[in-house]
This record gives sequence, C-alpha cells and structure tokens, in this order.
Amino acid sequence: MLAVGSWITRQVPELNLPIVPERQVLAWFDPPTAPDDFAVDTCPVFICEHQLGRSVYGFPRLTTGVKASIFHDGEPIADPDSYRRAVDPAEIRQLQESLGSFIPALAHAPVRASMTCLFTNTPDARFIIDRHPAFPQVVISSPCSGHGFKFASAVGEANADLVTGATSRTDLSPFAVGRFGAATVAREGPRADGLVPQHRDSERDSS
Repeated sequence: MLAVGSWITRQVPELNLPIVPERQVLAWFDPPTAPDDFAVDTCPVFICEHQLGRSVYGFPRLTTGVKASIFHDGEPIADPDSYRRAVDPAEIRQLQESLGSFIPALAHAPVRASMTCLFTNTPDARFIIDRHPAFPQVVISSPCSGHGFKFASAVGEANADLVTGATSRTDLSPFAVGRFGAATVAREGPRADGLVPQHRDSERDSS
C-alpha cells in the first residue's frame, strides 16, 4: 500500500503521475465562548464560495480552536521536503478578509495558531485509488486533492477491499491510474531501491 501523499511521484516515477503539491495555510481562531456560536453542537463544518472561484472552509471549535483556511489558493511546490513552512502575517490577513465577508465574528477573533500543510492535487481533483499497472499487489491510494479527510472512511473501505481482494462496494473506475495516460510498466523486477522499475513504453521513450 502506497499512501504517501505528495511523495507518491518519488515512489512510482515510472507512472508519470501529473501530481502537483500545493502549500496550504491553516489558522485556528479563538472567538468568544459566551455564547459559543462555534461549538461542535452549534457550528457545522463549512465551506463558502464567497467570491467566484474563491472559497473558505472551516471546522467548529475543537481543542486548538476554530480552524479555517482558504481552499485551493496556495502556491504550487516542487519539493515536498523543502517548501516554505512559516506562515506570513499577510497570509493570515488574507484569510481574515475572506472570512470577514460571511463570518465577521471569526475574522475578528484572536489567532491562536497557524501552520502549513500540503494538498496533493490531480488535474481533475479526483482521488487515485488503484493497483499499480505492472504490480497488482501494490495499491496506490490518494492523492486526495484537498478533500480526502471528508472521505476518509470511504477511501479506507475501498483500500481494504483492494488489499484483501474483496469485491469493491464502490465503483473505483473514476480513480484509476490509467485515466492520466500513465505508461504501461513492464514486469522487469525490482529497482535497485527495492521499488518498481523506472520503465516507460516505447512511445514515451522516443519523445
């Protein structure tokens, strides 16, 4: 099972997966608790397209506060091991401005914490849940394009079906590796690092 997020292209480079990691800024706010409009039993998980093509999402108050983030507005990165992890104050202000258009009480609340994470995006924003085309005993799962958490139980069930050989209860064809035109990889045995071989079909080699 390969479920390594933004590092998947390093694990299976022979598949030429068109994956783009995206840096995402997260912040936790601490709005007033009397009354607590952001309590778990009051505030739902939310996402709001406050401008055309621009959305903000968030979660109710948990231990670290009320989480919020701008959805898919981060910078693409080339190396998941080396990217800008520090959050710039201007990025927090941008998030506050976005929240202010529909949840001003949250936008004006103190910022309790901030950090970055990575989205691992496919061109069609769908998951990858499939067997390796040359090594069917290897299951490739995710990237999730920023919405994997919401589907964690379903993705886990699909993975379990693939690993155990059970008939999947879900149509996984929309999440196939081959939809990107990935190369058919020959069975040539393991690479020097123990993973699958870096082989491409003749058409790709000639280009």
